[in-house]
Parts: sequence; structure tokens; C-alpha cells
Amino acid sequence: MERELAARGSAIDHLKLAATFAHLGIWELDTATGEAWRNSKHDQLFGYEEKLDSWTYDDFLGHVVDEDRERVDQLYGAALDNGDEWAFECRIRRADGLTRWISAHGRPLEGSEGRPERLIGHVIDITDTKRNEEHLRLVTAELNHRLQNIIASISGLIALAAREGGDRIENAKVLQERLKAIGRSHNLAYNTRNERVSVRDVYTSERASMPELADRVVIDIDERLAIKPQVAERLTLVVHELGTNAVKYGALSNETGRIVITSRVLENGDVELMWAETGGPEASAPERKGFGTRLIQTSLSADAHVEMNYPSKGATCRIVLPSKLVSATLG
Repeated sequence: MERELAARGSAIDHLKLAATFAHLGIWELDTATGEAWRNSKHDQLFGYEEKLDSWTYDDFLGHVVDEDRERVDQLYGAALDNGDEWAFECRIRRADGLTRWISAHGRPLEGSEGRPERLIGHVIDITDTKRNEEHLRLVTAELNHRLQNIIASISGLIALAAREGGDRIENAKVLQERLKAIGRSHNLAYNTRNERVSVRDVYTSERASMPELADRVVIDIDERLAIKPQVAERLTLVVHELGTNAVKYGALSNETGRIVITSRVLENGDVELMWAETGGPEASAPERKGFGTRLIQTSLSADAHVEMNYPSKGATCRIVLPSKLVSATLG
């Protein structure tokens, strides 16, 4: 057959070249005998380094995984009975043991009795495409989940802010800044494809949101610490409130104060994050718990322990993340 094709001139040469560069397996099946002609690439797609001496429909069907075999065979029967095109995607188990996805398309050619006597077609490996589709499906599902969490967070912020009373313009401005913090957290999760978010990045992202004060905030957090995006979002809200309070009342409200943020591993494997302010006005506990204070104390309550203290030298915030929430193993 290959010699016959070669004798037909340059058009066939172009077809062979296109098939080679497209990694396309080409085949022609005799429906009466089940025997098939195919090019070398066809057999390579099925895991054979060298082209086999023969190939039949049963050989092909034997490579199709059990879960897909009946469907593929039924489509083949329909192509013969109704003259339909034989188009399908399925998984195959190659000769080398690898499981791959293929896409095949065959067209029936009728004989003298009006019944298909041959099928001609092509097959191509689509495993990478299928993997990308699955990854996209997972990412989309995660993004949808994240969107629902963000909507819930926004609704909660609005509801709590509405209870505060006070100046509506100031409340709107504060709420806007909190929503921006949620947006920064979302960007961190997106940049890591929604897998894990660096704890250090949560703090540095919030520091970057106030560039004129950034050189007075020292972050000494182990770069290996990482948490789930949902926890990172709640941690971002806490860090944002700490920074806002520091600008209004604490270490960043004058020209000399500074903040040092550190991390360490406790004896039980939990991770401690410490926010310590110094050099600002003398600190004291707030007379009443406003929205910001409640946000700091409750945002992470389901995930971690949060403890605020107000020694005279400056406010501190101690956050203890359970070891199960942190992906890094530190020593």
C-alpha cells in the first residue's frame, strides 16, 4: 500500500509530511476481514517502536480500556449499519503499559452493495489536552468555591459595618480598604493556582499596600510556610486590621515607631506568628471592642488562636496556626 501511495506523486508526499508533523496516525480498515493498513505513526501511538507486521480491528479493541471498550464497539457497529462516521475519544493501554487518551475519526466508504466495505481515518494522541481540560475543570471549581467564600466574606463585612453606626463616608472608606485586602488575598491564591499561599506573601502584600511606611515594617517569616487560600484570606483581613490600627493609633502613627513580624515553630509543631510594635505612643487596650478589634479576634477563630496584648511599649498580636494547616515541615 505504501508503495502504491508513493507512486501517486507530490500530493501524497504533502499528505505524508502533514501527517508526520501532526503526529497523525492514518489507517484504512477492511470491514469484511477486519484487517487494517496504517502508517508507522499509528503503531507508535499504541506503544510499538517498530511497525507491526499486521493489525486488525480486534487488535485495536484490545488496547481500549475496559470502561470504554463497549461504547467504542457500539459506535463502530453504528458506522457499519447506518453509514455513520466513526468518531470518538477513548483511553487506550499502550503496549508499553502507559494509559493514554486518543481521538479517532473514521469515514465509511461504500462498496457495490451499498454497505461500507472500508473505513478510512486517522487517530491522534490527545492526552495533554485531556489533562489540561481536567486541570481547568478543577481550577474553575476551586475559583467558584473561592468566589462563594469571597461573597460570604463581603456580606459579613457589610453586615458588621452596618452595626457600627458613625460617619457613613468614613465607614464606606474603611469597608473599601477591607475589600481591597480581600482582593489582594485572591490575587495571591490565583498566582499560585489556588494550591497554597505563602504566609510571608500575605504579610508582604499588606506591607506593599502602604509603601510610604514599608521600610518601618520588618518581616522575618520563614518562606517555606504556606497555607490554604481560604485561611490566607482570613489571615489577610487580620493583618490588614493590625496595619490599619498601627497607622491610626500605634507604631506607625508617629515618625519613630516600627513593627517586627516573626515566625517560629513551637514544640508541638504549631507555628507562631508574632506582630510586635515598638516606638509608637504608649499602648493601651481599647475601651470598647470596635468592628476592627472583633475582626482581628474572630476572623481566624475557626482555624487558629489569636491573642492581642497591649504592653506600654506597643501592641502585640500572637497568632498560632495548628500544624495541620501549615504545609511546610520546619525544624
